[in-house]
Amino acid sequence: MNKKCVQEKISFLKREIKPYLKPLSILFLFSFLAIFSLLRANYNYYDDLGRVAMGYRGWSNFSRYLSSFFSIFLHGDTYLTDISPWPQILALFLMSLASLILLKVFTHQEKFSFWNIISVFPLAINPYFLECLSYKYDAPYMAFSVLVSILPLLFAKQKTGFYAVVIFFCTLMMCATYQASSGIFIIVVFFYALSQWLKGTSFKECFLFVLKSLLFYFGSLLIFKIFFMQTSDTYVTNILFPILELPMGFIKNLCQYYTLFLKDFKIEWLILILGILLSFILTNVLKSKKSKGKTLGLTLLVLFVSILACFGIYPAFTEPLYSPRAMYGLGGVLTILMVICCDKEKNYLGKILTLVLVYCFFVFSLTYGNALNVQKEYTEMRILFVLSDLNELDVAKNEKIKKVKIEGNIGYSPVILNMPNDYDMLKRLVPLTFGGENVWYQAAFFYYSNLKNIIELPSNEALPANLPLLKDTMFHTIYGNEEYLCISLK
Repeated sequence: MNKKCVQEKISFLKREIKPYLKPLSILFLFSFLAIFSLLRANYNYYDDLGRVAMGYRGWSNFSRYLSSFFSIFLHGDTYLTDISPWPQILALFLMSLASLILLKVFTHQEKFSFWNIISVFPLAINPYFLECLSYKYDAPYMAFSVLVSILPLLFAKQKTGFYAVVIFFCTLMMCATYQASSGIFIIVVFFYALSQWLKGTSFKECFLFVLKSLLFYFGSLLIFKIFFMQTSDTYVTNILFPILELPMGFIKNLCQYYTLFLKDFKIEWLILILGILLSFILTNVLKSKKSKGKTLGLTLLVLFVSILACFGIYPAFTEPLYSPRAMYGLGGVLTILMVICCDKEKNYLGKILTLVLVYCFFVFSLTYGNALNVQKEYTEMRILFVLSDLNELDVAKNEKIKKVKIEGNIGYSPVILNMPNDYDMLKRLVPLTFGGENVWYQAAFFYYSNLKNIIELPSNEALPANLPLLKDTMFHTIYGNEEYLCISLK
């Protein structure tokens, strides 16, 4: 390849990329501002507690092989040191890129309006994806799974063979990074097909597009399950329901997801979402040049499929994950609705509702980051009180190893408890950070305090009955002898 040819290709790439640099920068900077308080909190979120202390990877047992592989390059070693906030910043960039692709797919524009850019922010800053961004180590791989779930639609009009290859590899990469994104591709495909039909593409063409997209997608999922997926049955499971139990099991789990959604979101948010949904339906029907009845029917069908598919494969598991980080597919559906509403001319209601909801999510993101900070400070204070009292005990001063069990929990910081009752989403996102119910609730105490001659009580060993009372305060009670200590938190 001669020098002139290379220069021509570079010039072509510059011309193609340049129009998207400004919107990409705006998406990234606004999202960065939204999670600035989260980054400032420097909070070790669940698994981060162990990884910061011991530097392990530990994703492959959930078949997240690419997460383990990419982490070596991101951290520059097989031992993963804490390099935050770089992984979270990288995750934001990947989500901004995914948002830009989503705009490109549904608007077919090179220059995006203010409303276009506003409408796509919830993909990254919806309350459910905030939990993904809270993880110092996992965040970029979760974001990457969203990106590769949307990426194939850029090639929807390419030759079938090329499109199939892109879907195949992108689906494998999604499965090998974070499977909670497994419903996003399906959602985007159905909404894309609907938008193409409304623009004049024949129903047959749209139907065949959906059919081939799903065929390639589920084929890739099947290959991953057969050749790559490991069975996991710990606090959650990736074991599918038996065929005969699958329909009822799927519906039951799906109902649980939507029950959580209705409890998580504030009533104001739900009203705004309902308004956006109605605006989407009415705009499609009123502005459609096709039969109004067919338009309504297909619009409702796509929405129904999205309701079923937004949580991906998770509802089909016998014990699925119900944490917020498993539910961000719902944010994907909402984002697409907002993008389409804001791309329609004179849809003033949809645009205003979108702007208000984006601002609500922006405010909640900042609130959440600051809530993590006060919970961190409260946890450090309570741990310090326990350590101070342990240090004064005679039984803790000798060299004999003591086995310690922590009971109870410190609960939430008073700052969080004083917030209105409709902040259930906040309490689902902020972990209870010091207590005996979960291994991660004890991690900061045992991993970071450099305890002398004190170890955690093995799970297969019980405390002796009637341990003597050693210390009783307004925050905790300590029982123990020369071999065992029990810290009961209040």
